[in-house]
Amino acid sequence: MNKLIYLQSTDISMAALIGYVLENDSTILKRDKVSDCVSLVRAIVSQQISTIVARVIFRRLLDILGEQDITAESLINISEQSLRDIGLSKQKISYIKGIAAAAYDGSLNFEYIHSLSDEDAITELQKLKGIGEWTAQMFVLFQMGREDIFPVKDGGIRSAMKRLYSLEEIDDDQMIDLAENWRPYRSLACKYLWGALNLGYFKT
Repeated sequence: MNKLIYLQSTDISMAALIGYVLENDSTILKRDKVSDCVSLVRAIVSQQISTIVARVIFRRLLDILGEQDITAESLINISEQSLRDIGLSKQKISYIKGIAAAAYDGSLNFEYIHSLSDEDAITELQKLKGIGEWTAQMFVLFQMGREDIFPVKDGGIRSAMKRLYSLEEIDDDQMIDLAENWRPYRSLACKYLWGALNLGYFKT
């Protein structure tokens, strides 16, 4: 069965949301393909800030390094002041520099990470300084393309699910229980939830 049809058939609320996103702007679900190193850096940039602000800062990073020139080596060589000037915190700069160094010297082996199961890949990524569960999940979901990732701590997902099911409050256990309807395509369901938020679905 088609993945979207599956989600729509198992959850009537999700069916309406998917229909709205497809009708208004399905391209909102797409991300530009980047290298593994850049994807991890982008996830760090996005930590604990809004999607809009994260996009602005990442765009600035692309502007100062060049679209094709964000590499582990270029991230090592760029000055900390240049990174502060585009809006990155001292802590995030430290994380980005550390990841770039690990990728450059080979201690961070992306080929190996791609060979792991979802759970093991998330665990392995969290060994890196600055990579928590959410950041690791974003990498596994978007960059590795794994289909059944559910980032229960994501603020956007929490907000969207609370509104989708007209709940006053929602805790982790409720989110996990509701998301069971979306297995084994919870990643896709999350992409539609994020897309619906960005398109203003819950304001209508």
